[in-house]
Amino acid sequence: MGLDDQLGGVHPDLALVIKALFTSVCHLVPGTQLIYHPRSRQHVSSPNVVAFRIVPRKGLVRMRVYGHPYKFENQPDLPLKPYRYSYSECALSSPAQLSAAARYIKQAADFKRRGRRRL
Repeated sequence: MGLDDQLGGVHPDLALVIKALFTSVCHLVPGTQLIYHPRSRQHVSSPNVVAFRIVPRKGLVRMRVYGHPYKFENQPDLPLKPYRYSYSECALSSPAQLSAAARYIKQAADFKRRGRRRL
């Protein structure tokens, strides 16, 4: 199932957010690939930095990034909350939140590159 198939029933603003997020991951994390896992319904980056889950009924995208919330520079328009183990989660519903999401992705890639001891 391709991304365009999944975006069929999604609101156009949300589709714009999703496409922009996927593009930004490829630019911010060099050498990454987004792989779709049908069982969890998530798009996961190959170095495990970020994962996305599209929630069309709520009109949002759940983004999970590597790193604890207190390690990130706080973005008030897109608050992070703890997820599992060494990951944080936020919910994007508007194109205005894309710049904050890009900052989180960039910081998560830096955390992953430095290794677990620096987290």
